[in-house]
Amino acid sequence: MSALRVVPTTLEITCPHWCNSDPQRHADDLWNQGGCVIHTLEEIRIGDADGFDQGAFEDPREAEPIEVGLSALTTPSNKPQASPVIFINGTEVTVAQAELLAGALLEVVALTKEVTS
Repeated sequence: MSALRVVPTTLEITCPHWCNSDPQRHADDLWNQGGCVIHTLEEIRIGDADGFDQGAFEDPREAEPIEVGLSALTTPSNKPQASPVIFINGTEVTVAQAELLAGALLEVVALTKEVTS
């Protein structure tokens, strides 16, 4: 016959500097996350108050904001358990995709400078 034994213990949860989750939430979620911690970055909102210039006869058109976020799954001691996930407007993107996107954006921005100069 087996008996249930409960032993109180202290657990230290280490978060990366960018994690904005409450430590108590991490502790409360450990059971549901298989003993892992989900670290989240508060979304970075990128807007442009000037919007798009529509020419001399129309008012500028507002640009939709872009939201960028980050999530990472680790052990309580901050050892990675899965690839981090970057979110762009709610769409999951790998780190490799984000690097390629950043490079492509820089190339396109350089091309726009050729058009506007």
